[in-house]
Amino acid sequence: MVSKELLVIETYPFIQNLFEDLTISLSYTNCKFQGSLDYIYITVHADPVDLKNNLFLVFFDFSKLQSELNIHFSISHIDDSVKWIFRSPTPIKGLNNLDQLEHWKNEFQKLDDNGFFLELQAGPLMVKDLPFDRDKAKELYLDDQLIDQVLVKFIERCGTLLKELHGSILDLDRKRIFLVAHTIKGSARNVFAIQISSDALRLEKIYEKATQKELLDAWESLNTKYINFLDFLGFKHE
Repeated sequence: MVSKELLVIETYPFIQNLFEDLTISLSYTNCKFQGSLDYIYITVHADPVDLKNNLFLVFFDFSKLQSELNIHFSISHIDDSVKWIFRSPTPIKGLNNLDQLEHWKNEFQKLDDNGFFLELQAGPLMVKDLPFDRDKAKELYLDDQLIDQVLVKFIERCGTLLKELHGSILDLDRKRIFLVAHTIKGSARNVFAIQISSDALRLEKIYEKATQKELLDAWESLNTKYINFLDFLGFKHE
């Protein structure tokens, strides 16, 4: 039985907003925060204010112990529960000695020195694997005409960026690969082109060490997602 105080929280926008707030706020503590997550259509039952405050404060504790935090969010979903998992590629100072963390809560569970999780009751599982989710876009933009205007601008920009990304891979300009992939990812998320965003995120993750062939294969997959997106919307393309 879910308490009346609890709400159904959509995981993706909740964590995205948390990470955006942390990126801005922790800069004032001289800690560079970078958060990443895949697009996840799943909900949990929780008090959103209490949950966000608790997570924000524990990351604030981490920020006082180190100058940089690079956190990736993922989930483990089994039956009626969802584990929200926060991990870093390097040890997070404070997890090796929880007494250093003023705001550590009993509901947080340490994985190892690189991460922790909390377990929440699962809400409705919403799985959509569409090139574009107009329902979600309408929640943000409210008006169908405005959605179409945003889509046209995105399509024009994304086509140009994909060509630039391909050229950067041929030149093996890794810094540029990351920057362009990051731009495509953010732009795609803003119009709920989730498949494009997910493939761009993959390039963001592998840009530094992948071979040129692996990068080209990832680009081909991303470009295919873009073509599928155009087909889904009925836009003509070459």
